[in-house]
Amino acid sequence: MKERIACKAGFRSLGFSEMAWYGDTRIQLKLPREWDVTVCKMAGHNMKPLSQKEIQNALERPFGTTPISELSRGKKKTAIIFDDLLRPTPVAVLIPFILRELEKGGVAKSSISFVAGTGAHRPMIRKDLVKKLGENIVEEYPVYTHNPFGTMSSLKKVGKTSLGTPVEINREVMESDLKIGIGCIIPHSLAGFTGGAKIVFPGCASIDSIRHNHEELAGSKAGNCRHHPSIGIGKVEGNIARSDMEEAARIIGLDMVVDTVLNSRREIIGVFAGDCIKEHRVGVALAKQVYATKTVRDADVVIANAYPLDSSPSAAMSAANKSVRENGDVVLLASSPEGVFLHYTTGRFGREFNMPLPHLPAKKVKRIYLLSRYPTKKDATTPPFDNEERTMWCKSWKEILEKLRATHGENPKVAIYPYTGIQWLND
Repeated sequence: MKERIACKAGFRSLGFSEMAWYGDTRIQLKLPREWDVTVCKMAGHNMKPLSQKEIQNALERPFGTTPISELSRGKKKTAIIFDDLLRPTPVAVLIPFILRELEKGGVAKSSISFVAGTGAHRPMIRKDLVKKLGENIVEEYPVYTHNPFGTMSSLKKVGKTSLGTPVEINREVMESDLKIGIGCIIPHSLAGFTGGAKIVFPGCASIDSIRHNHEELAGSKAGNCRHHPSIGIGKVEGNIARSDMEEAARIIGLDMVVDTVLNSRREIIGVFAGDCIKEHRVGVALAKQVYATKTVRDADVVIANAYPLDSSPSAAMSAANKSVRENGDVVLLASSPEGVFLHYTTGRFGREFNMPLPHLPAKKVKRIYLLSRYPTKKDATTPPFDNEERTMWCKSWKEILEKLRATHGENPKVAIYPYTGIQWLND
């Protein structure tokens, strides 16, 4: 959906959501009336959230499996795996429904544990877990954060995929005879879309497993820096990395995944439960419709809001790169107290060392202005930013606006993407 901004006089103020998991606050930008502005919203930006009854119905009608209440009968130990703050999934909304289904199946509360499927992201601490799960879950159930660098006392070798990826998985997950994942389906640069098998692989995998899948198979190992042609945003079928993840999930014995599709306010507008491949494909079909966003081409300036992935602005940069003209400028809104999210396979860990992934800005962008209340010197050279000369960190929109006017005059062509963390630029 494209929305034209018509201004009568002076400035037009445009509001953006920011800081998911840190208050979901609003920021206002004043845009000059002379600017030729197009606001590019996703098709389902304002869709109505599901009712509690609709969520319950979705859990009772899973794809490719029986309901949780039946799957859980006779099980002795249950692991509920959930995603971290880098994903917008409102896990706390779904947990009561899942716990009720487990109770129907005769599962004892004492046999249930929760595992944060963080993959190679940073560990979660208590305040993160409370945000994701709710205070009552953290107080009443054992909740663990996955450690991809663990020894075989906390990881378990369970096999190898046909593509040679070692399947080394969180032991708490592997020693549970019922494994349920909770996640969301949003665009993803490696797996096409998140969700499905990703909750356990790479979510609960060792760093060696993750590296083989992300680097050896995806083509981003040292000296290559070119992705395999089958991977990319929106690519699911035939995606070599995702196929490997799904084969690993079969080896692991993932019983069920509950995936969500969200609107622009991080509210649930779709729930898909069941087999990790079958439910995922149905969910992806809706996600492609909901997140679909018409693309403005050859914009002088692109303003891309990283929300709701404020601490991981790579999706925002990818969207901007599709819209900006050669030597145009990009403004990224990515205000997170965490800074650019720490990822152990894509982060920078020294002045001259970072993981060998391709840089998203490539040849197009002349200047990246990153509007953030929490600028960090190190992050200017962390993907998706390729060098600190090209990246300018600013705390003030006024400062950026003055520079844009000086560079592009009074009537630039401007494209605005309000929540690139979940938008799919499909044209």
